[in-house]
Amino acid sequence: MTHVQPAPAPSEAVADVAPFEASARVTAGVAVITATGPLDGDAFGALRKAVQAALKVRTAHVVLDVNGAELGQESVLVLGWIRAVLARQGASLSLVTASHASISWLQEFGHDAYRVLPTVPLAVGVAGGVSPRRQRLVPRQLVVR
Repeated sequence: MTHVQPAPAPSEAVADVAPFEASARVTAGVAVITATGPLDGDAFGALRKAVQAALKVRTAHVVLDVNGAELGQESVLVLGWIRAVLARQGASLSLVTASHASISWLQEFGHDAYRVLPTVPLAVGVAGGVSPRRQRLVPRQLVVR
């Protein structure tokens, strides 16, 4: 005999939340990681994989594109971890967002130490400088879940 459970009542239905995704692309020692979805504790695993993959190919600089991400309280811990791991490996970090809300959030939580860029740079110099002539958006690749 097969037992079938009834569908949950509307008040019991689980909210449909888009999962976090991180995609990475490495070009000339610069890794661009694009984050979409909530940047919280659940996102930690996907970001950890993307950062570790970038470091395996001797990345000197990581650009984290958070334009499609939702920043919140747990983002402080996630961004702090990324920054610490990269610093131990001698790599630097920039954040990319065009969202005024995200920029305000970063400033509110003391992340003025992060370099915030309006677009993903194609070429990032050794010291983390951006070549303005070569800036353009980079397509997503290598989705890590």
